[in-house]
Amino acid sequence: MSRQIPNSKRTSSSGLFARLRQFSHTFLFKVLVSVIAMGLIGLSSFVLYFYVQDSRTIDRFLSGEIFQHTARVYARPYHIYSGQRLRPDAVIARLQRAGYEPNGAKSADNGFYDMSGNKLTIRPSSGETTRLDFDKTGLAAIVKSKSGEVSDAYLPEELVTNLFSSQSREKRRIVEFNELPPVLVNALIAQEDRRFYSHFGVDPIRLVGALVASVRDSHRIGGTSTLTQQLTKNFFLTADRRLSRKVHEVFMAVLLERRVSKQQILTMYANDINLGQRGSFNIRGFSEGAATFFGKDLTALTLPEAATLVGIIPAPNGAFSPTKHPEKAKERRNLVISAMADMGTITKEEAAKAKATNFSILPAKIDSAEAPYLVDYIREQLLHDFSDDSLVNDNLNVYATIDPELQAAAVEAVSKGLKSVEEQLAPRYKGKKDADKLPHPQAALIAMERSTGGILAMVGGSDYGASQYNRITQAFRQPGSIFKPLVYAAAFEAAQEEHRKRTEEGEEHTAEPSPADSDAQAAEKSEKPIVTAVTMLPNHPVTFTYDGTHTYEPGNFHDEYEKWGDPVSARVALEHSLNVPTVEVAEMIGYDRVAKLAARAGLNGKIKPYPSIALGAFEVTPLEIARAWTMFANEGVRLEPHALLRVTGGGKTEKTYKYPETPVLTPQVAYLMTHLLEGVINEGTAAGVRARGFTLPAAGKTGTSRDGWFAGYTKDFLVIAWVGFDNNDDLNLEGAKSALPIWTDFMIKAAQLYPPADPEAMGFTPPEGIEFVKIDPLSHLPAVSACPETYSEAFITGTVPSMTCPLHGNPVSRTVRSLGQTIGKFFGRLFKPKRETPEQPSTSSR
Repeated sequence: MSRQIPNSKRTSSSGLFARLRQFSHTFLFKVLVSVIAMGLIGLSSFVLYFYVQDSRTIDRFLSGEIFQHTARVYARPYHIYSGQRLRPDAVIARLQRAGYEPNGAKSADNGFYDMSGNKLTIRPSSGETTRLDFDKTGLAAIVKSKSGEVSDAYLPEELVTNLFSSQSREKRRIVEFNELPPVLVNALIAQEDRRFYSHFGVDPIRLVGALVASVRDSHRIGGTSTLTQQLTKNFFLTADRRLSRKVHEVFMAVLLERRVSKQQILTMYANDINLGQRGSFNIRGFSEGAATFFGKDLTALTLPEAATLVGIIPAPNGAFSPTKHPEKAKERRNLVISAMADMGTITKEEAAKAKATNFSILPAKIDSAEAPYLVDYIREQLLHDFSDDSLVNDNLNVYATIDPELQAAAVEAVSKGLKSVEEQLAPRYKGKKDADKLPHPQAALIAMERSTGGILAMVGGSDYGASQYNRITQAFRQPGSIFKPLVYAAAFEAAQEEHRKRTEEGEEHTAEPSPADSDAQAAEKSEKPIVTAVTMLPNHPVTFTYDGTHTYEPGNFHDEYEKWGDPVSARVALEHSLNVPTVEVAEMIGYDRVAKLAARAGLNGKIKPYPSIALGAFEVTPLEIARAWTMFANEGVRLEPHALLRVTGGGKTEKTYKYPETPVLTPQVAYLMTHLLEGVINEGTAAGVRARGFTLPAAGKTGTSRDGWFAGYTKDFLVIAWVGFDNNDDLNLEGAKSALPIWTDFMIKAAQLYPPADPEAMGFTPPEGIEFVKIDPLSHLPAVSACPETYSEAFITGTVPSMTCPLHGNPVSRTVRSLGQTIGKFFGRLFKPKRETPEQPSTSSR
């Protein structure tokens, strides 16, 4: 049965069509069609224009290097040996930082490790497998797969940091998709873009939500972007949130999804995400974030750690900063964990356990392990051989001498030492107006491997984020008394040369004039005096004349004279840092000889041969002092402080660095200085080293100018510490109270990190040509059998005084000598020349 349409409806429909046909012939209809056509053409042109422009932008971006492949800086290999007090977890932490993964992981940068019972097996991607056996005391045995059991080995180099671009101070470590741990990917998708794998760059559901939210504010769009949109905004667009930018972001996100895979998008996002700032550096990418906040490789992240990194994304420097607002960051972490449980990527039990984990990140100190001052120094050295563009883009591997554990110890020692200095200075500022605006002291430390000159740690100031001024390499300051060892070394060198000359001439000269000599003979022998550790020197105010008419009148620290006696031996003068005797030594051998030794030691050419040279009244950097002191620590050979070992790239070695070893002193002179400098630590101004608990054999010297210094070495390390003001104000604090505590704290920690395999072998061994003689402490001459007390002193063979102690076993000579000393002191003070205004500054140094 067919349905009939009422006539009235048919008439109405036909009338409507008739009116439309009639309207289509009107002028108004033609105008509307034209407007719509023009609109469609305009829209198509608009879409086509942006499609072409944005496609070109994206294609150019994808055709080149997406990220700068900045050079990676690796630390020196870690030396291990049987019997070492070493825990398995410490080794595993180092392996993780070196890019090793636990056995069973999908991939690893450099190899895998496996802990089973008390045995740790290390399987590098190339080379021998190594097994470490542990017992209750530490590392019991090291077994190589091919070599069998060995006494020692080296753990692989761990990544310290990436160099930064000269245009942008940011840190980034590039990773591939297979290096992204699933727990991190799952956390990211659960929190930021749950439909990531199903949308085409834009999530319509989230987009509608954003448009609804915009009704309240037509100028702002809510933060509901997909991961692809976030990536597009970061790479191509500005950070503003206007509607026009949002439309552009959507358009480019769709284009980007058509060009690359979801895995590529995740990888780019993971390498680019901003995770806040540490010091002066922006932290870019999850890999750098893992190293910064947790001190580990990205692949070693736990569930709570991965959730933390994802949670802080919206405001890493603001409300969710884990360093500024740890409670808020913890709340965000737990929110991410809950989102993962809702998606089913983790169980409720795993979520509950992860939420119960303590929230913990590394302290906000960028320079603890990354050694930014040292990395800056490395970068400067690399620019001698590589362009800035090469360092940023050529994916170079830089192998350096840095030791991350010692670097952290150096930072800790400087921080602790500066706090102590501030406390000592606090009474001076009390009650002063604007005391909080007064300058604060700074400190610096450089630690080197004694036998090579390799720089293990460098701290150039208290806060790299506040100032990148490196006081180790850039601050020129008066070294004060840490220069005095060069004066005595020059004197011992002159003595050795004089003895050699006399020997070659076949003369039986002695180090001191003999009582049997005539006055003329004694005067001839005294023209070039042979200075030894027992040479007696004046210890009272003396005016020194130089250049014919100029005078110089130094004073002892705090004008101390009688406390140490007058005269004093060279040993006592150096141990207690007495100024007058030291200038006397410089005058005896010639100021020019001291200046020449300073130049040979690697100090700058501005040092002039004036009396004040003996007290360090000239300017050098701590790095120069470190270079000069290598000659004392290495049997007279000057080593070049360095941080670079080799650079590789593209599977080949680009450059291997070699450094000169320059003989400056004979081994005998170098040993004499070490022997005397041991006395400074054991008996002299640096006795605080022992009082603070450092017990290993060591040689060192305090220094006080306007700054505080300490230089010292063991058979393992050579370390220089400095404390002072950047504006060169007088610290007015001895090196023993400012720099010495920093040096000692570092050395104690270094000995704990690298305990000597044989503590008995840590003493300094004298070379051939050194002999030890018993000395009477009163006469400072070789002792006789009647001397009640003696001490052992070192001499270069042939320079031992020929006279023996006259004070014991002969009452007459003892009385005469005592009377002569008393008369000599009286007339010496009575006829002391008046002081004139010196041309050179008078330095009270200790």
